[in-house]
Amino acid sequence: MNGIGFLGPIDISRQQFDRILVIRTSVGIRCEFDHSADAYEWRSGAWQRFWQSEDINPGKAYAPQYIE
Repeated sequence: MNGIGFLGPIDISRQQFDRILVIRTSVGIRCEFDHSADAYEWRSGAWQRFWQSEDINPGKAYAPQYIE
């Protein structure tokens, strides 16, 4: 914890016969958490990200998200 927030728990799980790696975490910000998740697939000997929960667009206000 510091003046800008803190990191919540990190959840790492493998799915679909260990082919998919899902990482979820959150950052504590003013009065709430901003959750995020990423999914990776094992391809060509390395984890390749194929999905992320964040939808960040330049010029558009970012709103914290909640993932259950």
